[in-house]
Amino acid sequence: MTDRIILADKKYRKKIFIIYFVSVVLGGILIWWGLPWAKGYIQNMEPDRALNNLIMLVRFMFLSIVPFCVYILSIGHKVLKHQQFPPPDTKVIKDTKIIEGEKALIRGRLVIAIALSLIVVCLIGGFYLPYKLSNTFASPATPVDKLVCVSFQEKLFNLKHQKNIMESVSFEFKNKVYKGCKLIFETKWSVIGIEKDPTDMFYPYEGSELYQMGWRSDDRYLADGPGSSFNVIRNGDILCTVRWNFVSFIDRNTSEFVTGDDLSCQIRCGKEYKN
Repeated sequence: MTDRIILADKKYRKKIFIIYFVSVVLGGILIWWGLPWAKGYIQNMEPDRALNNLIMLVRFMFLSIVPFCVYILSIGHKVLKHQQFPPPDTKVIKDTKIIEGEKALIRGRLVIAIALSLIVVCLIGGFYLPYKLSNTFASPATPVDKLVCVSFQEKLFNLKHQKNIMESVSFEFKNKVYKGCKLIFETKWSVIGIEKDPTDMFYPYEGSELYQMGWRSDDRYLADGPGSSFNVIRNGDILCTVRWNFVSFIDRNTSEFVTGDDLSCQIRCGKEYKN
C-alpha cells in the first residue's frame, strides 16, 4: 500500500514564515524598547493604578492564547472524526505523511489533551493569578480613616496643639459624595513657633514621604491666599481635601501685614460613595 501524502502548500508556507519573522521582530522591539518604557511608565503611576494595569496585562497575556488553543482543539476533534492525522483539507508547510487508524486516534487525543491543558492554564493565569495579585498587593480592605486619617493624625501629633481629633464624615466634592473621615487640628503660631510653616506638610512634592506612598496633588484645585490654603490630594480611589486657615490682615495704621496667632487645619478623606 502506497503511503498517502499531503503536499506542502507553498503560499501557506510563505505566509507562515512572514508571520513568524514579523512576530520575532515585534517581540524584539517589545523586549528592548517596550519593556523599559512600560517599567518607567508604571513606576510613575499611583500604586493602585499601577497594580490594575499590571493585572490587565497579565490577563491579556494569558487569555489572548485561548483562541489559539480552541483552534488546536478543533484540529484534534477533526483527527478523531476522520481517524486521520493531519485531518482532511489541512494545509502543511512541508510534505507530510498521512497517519490513519489507531495511531491517528492516539495523536488526536494527545492534541486535545494538550489544548485543554493550555486552556486550563490560561484561565488560571487570566483569572486566578490576577485575583491573587490583587489580594496580595492591594491596599488592605479597611476603612479609609484607618488607612489614611490615622497616619495623618499621627503626623499632626508632632506639632504642639490644642485640638487634634478625628471623626467619620460624608462630604461632597465636585458633585460627588465621599465617605470617610475628617481631621480637625487647632494650634497657635506662638506654640509651634512662627518660623515653622506646617501648611505644606500635606503637599506631596516629588521626593516627599507622601509622594513615595503614592499621593499626588490635583493642582487644578490648589489655592493659596494670605490667610488660607486649599489643596486636593489623591492616592488611588482615595481623595483628601486639605484646608489650612489662619487670621491675617494689613494693619491700616502701619500698612504692615499682620498674622493672627490662631492656626487650624481641616482634612477630609474618603472614597466615592456610589448607590
